[in-house]
Amino acid sequence: MEAPGPKAVDTGFVSRNNPDPTARNLCCLLSEPAIPRSWTALWNVIPWYVGEGGRIRRAKQSDLIAARSPLAEALSIFESLRCVVLLGKAAGRCESMISAATPSRVLKTWHPSARVFNVWKEAICDVKRTLQEAREMAER
Repeated sequence: MEAPGPKAVDTGFVSRNNPDPTARNLCCLLSEPAIPRSWTALWNVIPWYVGEGGRIRRAKQSDLIAARSPLAEALSIFESLRCVVLLGKAAGRCESMISAATPSRVLKTWHPSARVFNVWKEAICDVKRTLQEAREMAER
């Protein structure tokens, strides 16, 4: 995804069980194709909070550039990575960098935020379809 929201910052880590709508949506979406927690690692392309107080802002290009090194380092940890799913536009802007850092297949889809799902109804179906494709890749 993009960057940790204020609730993730409060808990100290990014999790599908964080107390916020995006995490709840992601948890439900990952359960439908039955993607086990042990198969996943969540990472924001910008691993630090971008915003002030309790209000996150959109990622800037300078944020994405600053996050390249930690992102490449995170990707290097996974020896048998089969698929990377980019959730949202900011994550999608890192596709070429991620593709260069790993031989894994890279898929892109919508961000699972309530704001996105409330405005673009097709987003839910696209995320579900993408996660199902990721599960199939992981099973191979």
